[in-house]
Amino acid sequence: MKNDKIDNQLVNDISKKKKNVLVWLDFDAYSYVNFGIANSLSKNNEYNFTGIVTTKQDISFFKNQNILKFEELLYYPECYINKSKINIENIRSLEKKYNLNLWLDIFSERSFYKYWTDFYKFSKNEILSIIENSLLFFIEILEKNKPDLILMQHPGENISNLLLYRLAKNQGIKILFPNPTYIHNKIVISNNIENNEILDEYNKLIINYKNDEKKFDADYIKKTNLSETVNVQSNYNSGTTNFSQKFNHYVKRLSNDSELIYKNFGKTKLKMIRYKIKNYFRVKNRGKFLDSNSIKIINDEKF
Repeated sequence: MKNDKIDNQLVNDISKKKKNVLVWLDFDAYSYVNFGIANSLSKNNEYNFTGIVTTKQDISFFKNQNILKFEELLYYPECYINKSKINIENIRSLEKKYNLNLWLDIFSERSFYKYWTDFYKFSKNEILSIIENSLLFFIEILEKNKPDLILMQHPGENISNLLLYRLAKNQGIKILFPNPTYIHNKIVISNNIENNEILDEYNKLIINYKNDEKKFDADYIKKTNLSETVNVQSNYNSGTTNFSQKFNHYVKRLSNDSELIYKNFGKTKLKMIRYKIKNYFRVKNRGKFLDSNSIKIINDEKF
């Protein structure tokens, strides 16, 4: 019994010496990209990981997987679901304390934008309730976990990760997120919302210019193997291919109730069916217009 206590104490002491990493596990591919990065970091055995998850489907996976150990997994939407009260003075106090400009950031959220959403028009109080509860949720996490590093996708994809970014920056916490460059197997790891690393490198090249750039000619193409990327892109199927698959896909989606996250507010099954039908004909009409009015034949000649 005594040896067990000593072993547990050693484990706790080692765990406390590790750096704390907060991983923002947002919806869709973002959560799994950050999960993969965190998993690679875990190989160093120098970090403790806490995850913030934004959908129930994802939290089920992360709780049951055995790839990466999370000290804690937190379900973010729980902080604002079924909550409507607001404290304006508290919001003002938080805005001043953390040097925020909340309405400017709120207008960046597509779900709140009155000309964007087809399902729900948020009231001012509803928006402020989500904002206030989100701020309190993130502040509590940062104070409790004291992360040395936050992994996330580019801030501004939604209001949630933008608020977390603002709060963490204000407290001097290191933040890293991958940004695609749309160049074969290349990404830029950034720590700022402006993503100015590429511009900084470009300015250095201008100052220290030397005429030794690579030539991207036929020889370069022969030496560079892009077949892997081409194969992945050519074999990628972003959706269902025939009517039967589409029908089964939408029946399955409609048979499940939408999760009560703010992006799903107002999404009743009837509204979703109407939206899909309306959108189908919109796409068809736009296609007809382009086919009728676009130039179809481009002469094969030099400019």
